[in-house]
Amino acid sequence: MGSSIPRQEFFLYKSKWSAEVDSVMLSFIVRAKNVAQWSGTVILIPILEEAVAAIHAATRLSFTWRELYERFQFFEQVTVHFNSLSTPGASFGM
Repeated sequence: MGSSIPRQEFFLYKSKWSAEVDSVMLSFIVRAKNVAQWSGTVILIPILEEAVAAIHAATRLSFTWRELYERFQFFEQVTVHFNSLSTPGASFGM
Protein backbone atom coordinates (compact mmCIF):
# COMPACT_ATOMS: atom_id res chain seq x y z
CA MET A 1 0.00 0.00 0.00
CA GLY A 2 1.43 3.40 -0.98
CA SER A 3 1.70 6.29 1.40
CA SER A 4 -0.53 9.30 0.83
CA ILE A 5 1.82 11.52 2.80
CA PRO A 6 3.60 13.92 0.42
CA ARG A 7 7.38 14.10 0.27
CA GLN A 8 8.95 16.67 2.59
CA GLU A 9 9.99 18.88 -0.33
CA PHE A 10 6.28 19.64 -0.75
CA PHE A 11 6.32 21.48 2.58
CA LEU A 12 9.80 23.02 2.33
CA TYR A 13 9.96 24.47 -1.18
CA LYS A 14 7.46 26.98 -2.48
CA SER A 15 7.86 30.02 -4.75
CA LYS A 16 11.55 30.95 -5.20
CA TRP A 17 12.91 28.64 -2.49
CA SER A 18 14.81 25.55 -3.57
CA ALA A 19 17.33 23.15 -2.09
CA GLU A 20 20.07 25.07 -3.92
CA VAL A 21 19.02 28.40 -2.39
CA ASP A 22 18.83 26.85 1.08
CA SER A 23 22.25 25.26 0.63
CA VAL A 24 23.88 28.54 -0.45
CA MET A 25 22.20 30.44 2.39
CA LEU A 26 23.04 27.97 5.13
CA SER A 27 26.60 27.39 3.88
CA PHE A 28 27.24 31.13 3.85
CA ILE A 29 25.80 31.61 7.35
CA VAL A 30 27.81 28.70 8.77
CA ARG A 31 31.04 30.01 7.21
CA ALA A 32 30.37 33.53 8.49
CA LYS A 33 29.59 32.18 11.95
CA ASN A 34 32.81 30.15 12.03
CA VAL A 35 34.94 33.08 10.84
CA ALA A 36 33.39 35.54 13.32
CA GLN A 37 33.27 32.88 16.06
CA TRP A 38 29.92 34.04 17.35
CA SER A 39 27.59 31.89 19.42
CA GLY A 40 23.83 31.70 19.47
CA THR A 41 21.35 32.02 16.64
CA VAL A 42 21.18 35.80 16.19
CA ILE A 43 22.38 36.65 12.70
CA LEU A 44 23.44 40.23 12.06
CA ILE A 45 21.77 42.07 9.19
CA PRO A 46 25.09 42.66 7.34
CA ILE A 47 25.66 38.88 7.29
CA LEU A 48 22.17 38.35 5.86
CA GLU A 49 22.80 41.06 3.25
CA GLU A 50 26.02 39.30 2.20
CA ALA A 51 24.09 36.02 2.01
CA VAL A 52 21.55 37.74 -0.26
CA ALA A 53 24.41 38.71 -2.60
CA ALA A 54 25.87 35.18 -2.49
CA ILE A 55 22.49 33.65 -3.36
CA HIS A 56 22.02 36.10 -6.22
CA ALA A 57 25.50 35.35 -7.57
CA ALA A 58 24.88 31.60 -7.44
CA THR A 59 21.26 31.44 -8.59
CA ARG A 60 20.32 34.84 -10.06
CA LEU A 61 17.37 34.90 -7.65
CA SER A 62 16.73 37.99 -5.55
CA PHE A 63 15.75 37.92 -1.89
CA THR A 64 15.70 40.49 0.89
CA TRP A 65 17.59 40.00 4.13
CA ARG A 66 14.20 39.75 5.87
CA GLU A 67 13.19 36.82 3.65
CA LEU A 68 16.41 35.04 4.55
CA TYR A 69 15.88 35.72 8.24
CA GLU A 70 12.32 34.36 8.05
CA ARG A 71 13.60 31.27 6.23
CA PHE A 72 16.25 30.74 8.91
CA GLN A 73 13.55 31.02 11.59
CA PHE A 74 11.45 28.51 9.65
CA PHE A 75 14.36 26.04 9.73
CA GLU A 76 14.69 26.55 13.48
CA GLN A 77 10.99 25.70 13.90
CA VAL A 78 11.27 22.63 11.67
CA THR A 79 14.29 21.44 13.66
CA VAL A 80 12.51 21.88 16.99
CA HIS A 81 9.38 20.08 15.79
CA PHE A 82 11.14 17.17 14.14
CA ASN A 83 13.62 16.74 16.99
CA SER A 84 10.59 16.11 19.19
CA LEU A 85 9.41 13.34 16.83
CA SER A 86 9.09 10.13 18.80
CA THR A 87 7.20 7.76 16.53
CA PRO A 88 9.17 4.50 16.18
CA GLY A 89 10.54 4.15 12.66
CA ALA A 90 9.83 7.76 11.66
CA SER A 91 12.59 10.17 10.75
CA PHE A 92 13.06 13.57 9.18
CA GLY A 93 15.21 13.59 6.09
CA MET A 94 15.04 13.71 2.33
